Amino acid sequence: MSSSGAVGRVCVACIAGALLAACGAGADVATPDTSAPVVVVPPGVNTVTIGGRPLLAVGDTLTLSATPLDAAGAPMAGRVATWSSAAAQIAEVDASTGLVHGIGVGTAVITAVVDGKSAAATVTVAALGTDVTPPELVSLVYTPDSLDLTASHDVVISGRVTDVGLGASSFDIEFRGPTAASIECKAHAPSSGTVLDGTWSCTITVPSGATPGPWIVEAVELRDANDNVRDVEVNELTARGFPTVITIH
Repeated sequence: MSSSGAVGRVCVACIAGALLAACGAGADVATPDTSAPVVVVPPGVNTVTIGGRPLLAVGDTLTLSATPLDAAGAPMAGRVATWSSAAAQIAEVDASTGLVHGIGVGTAVITAVVDGKSAAATVTVAALGTDVTPPELVSLVYTPDSLDLTASHDVVISGRVTDVGLGASSFDIEFRGPTAASIECKAHAPSSGTVLDGTWSCTITVPSGATPGPWIVEAVELRDANDNVRDVEVNELTARGFPTVITIH
């Protein structure tokens, strides 16, 4: 019995040694290389939008802008647009800057491509000497700009508008409230001055049941006698220091 037990102990030792040898006991264990750079793939462009007023006269220039957007609709920085014109005899465009040069009367489709995604705008080139410049908003005032409503209340909107062509023909402004309700007023003639440089005023009536909170300008639309239109939206109004909110308490 004792002899048999000794043999058993020897066999166990042999087996343990063999296993250690097979597993490479004492050898270096390889570790993963963590020094390799991690490659982050940037999100792709989902859509492209073109900004700029697509109207000019023969001999004039204008610059279009291309904004690439991701899948969430957010602008993407650092992307470059390539521009082309489908009718260079009407309007040429610089391939890298988007600068358009009016060559002949007519229309031309201008295309911007960013990372394989494209957008197009139709540019109209008018005859030399045609008024293609829309009116310009110089100032904007709301009186009053804060209301504590126990009854309906009038707010007078006044804006100074200039025009270098045939003269402004209308002034239109719209506010949108916290619940998406809107209030709009429009003027068809200046209250003082002239259509080339005058003050345009209109009145909005805020009802007593209006939702409290900020009522924000959607846009100011200016139109001239040659039907040139300029929409001054809230981002531009803010950037230029114009008021954008009527507050209702």
